[in-house]
Amino acid sequence: MASYSSVVLLVVLQVLAGSLNKVTVSAQCEGSAQCLKDIAALKAKVDSDKLALIKAEDLLSAKIASCSFSCPAGFTKVPGVSKCIKLLEGDSTWDAAQMRCADIQSHLLFLDSQAEADFVKAQIKAKSDAGKAPGRGYWCGARRITDSCASDFVWKTATTGGTQKPLTFTDYAAPNSCGAGFPTEFCMEMNINSAYKWNDVPCSIGNWPICQTP
Repeated sequence: MASYSSVVLLVVLQVLAGSLNKVTVSAQCEGSAQCLKDIAALKAKVDSDKLALIKAEDLLSAKIASCSFSCPAGFTKVPGVSKCIKLLEGDSTWDAAQMRCADIQSHLLFLDSQAEADFVKAQIKAKSDAGKAPGRGYWCGARRITDSCASDFVWKTATTGGTQKPLTFTDYAAPNSCGAGFPTEFCMEMNINSAYKWNDVPCSIGNWPICQTP
């Protein structure tokens, strides 16, 4: 039997090359139970390290992409993600707000994390401190899949058609009130009276748009 250290070295090389299998392990260990056990543990450790490395590389790639990402003129970059926002002034219905965003090659805001929500609220506060604040709130891109209280909210990039994306993060001010007494609350606003947390409302009311690109 080859020396223990040479067997382990050979196995490490085969694991890294992706060519290790049960037949070669058995042959190299020549039936030694301890050898087989040690190599199985070694392979598991190397596989785990390779997976961790892949995840780290993916994270690094995302961070590099985010750092090198630039926004169109007039938009502000959201830290940590490849996303830019612009707060527009003037009341619009949800549909009209979505079209105003489309006019500047964008769509109503998607929010995917608390960090993003906090950043947007900070931008809203800065605008309010400068004397520019809506009477009620801002529109984001969340709308029910269909005009029904039983329908779920999704992110939408257009009034009709476009892209729909499931909500993976929420920032509700209160439980959904759509239903008896409030039968048409199909769109989502960020309401001034609840520190700009989310509130479902009729799509026909007036709010200021927050646009996002891409």
